[in-house]
Amino acid sequence: MPSYTLYYFNHRGRAEVCRMLFAAAGIQYNDRRIDFSEWNGFRNKMPGSMVPVLEIDGRMQIPQSMAIARYLAREFGYHGKNNIDMARIDYISDSFFDIMDDYMRMYHDRDGRMMWDRMSDMRQRYTDLDGRMSNMGCDMSSDMRPDMWSDMRSDMRSDMRSDMRTEMQTGMQSGMQPGMRSDFTSGLSSDMGPGSYSGSYSDSFNEGVMYERRRRFMETCRRVLPFMERTLEMYHNGNQYFMGDQMTMCDMMCYAALESPLHENPSLLSNYPKLRSLRDRVAAHAKISTYFKRRNFSDF
Repeated sequence: MPSYTLYYFNHRGRAEVCRMLFAAAGIQYNDRRIDFSEWNGFRNKMPGSMVPVLEIDGRMQIPQSMAIARYLAREFGYHGKNNIDMARIDYISDSFFDIMDDYMRMYHDRDGRMMWDRMSDMRQRYTDLDGRMSNMGCDMSSDMRPDMWSDMRSDMRSDMRSDMRTEMQTGMQSGMQPGMRSDFTSGLSSDMGPGSYSGSYSDSFNEGVMYERRRRFMETCRRVLPFMERTLEMYHNGNQYFMGDQMTMCDMMCYAALESPLHENPSLLSNYPKLRSLRDRVAAHAKISTYFKRRNFSDF
């Protein structure tokens, strides 16, 4: 049996489906969780300067989360038995990856780096943004009509211009320094110290950027979730797994990809009962449920 080391940060993120595959198969591995303070020392050792990375026998390194997941699924018997089955598992897994990737990108800075240490704060900012959209008559749900986005965009631009004018006038009246920008226009004030949001952090989370990232994520949900609900119903009316009576990688991907979005919005699957039940079945798997009880707690 090869020795495995999985490198990732101390979060679920893009590595969690790989950890679930190890758990389901009952295979021992080194779950190497990199602290942020260590990352500069690891960066040049990782292919493409990215994680997750799977290291096999201390020699072979495989980057890219889905490449790792497919490799493990084939090794552990959680992939298809023929090319057609494998293609089905792959497109289902990739569809859920689209959701996870767009969700994670809501928390990237402008240089494409995950803002792990800022994510809890930014989640609250997205929640506040949802509230403002709701007050405008727009529900941030996966069933929102596509035409509502154009209306929302127009309304938000108008509101943002109005608020920016008001804040600029208020700042001038109160003696605001020229180098300062308001929370609304820049994400957070640009004069904050090094330990606070600054540089790419504030620029990455102005209202317009957050809105566009949120919009893209919800559009992906509206495209993928009904498609996956119908796909699941193709076998046993959707009452077992995507491939019938056997759990495979794509079922685990359904669970992993939606875990953080559901934590943020518990009603995300309210119109997709088959997917909700599938996630319950995956979580009830004996070895996976044991892993869930023991794993490190993480918001993301």
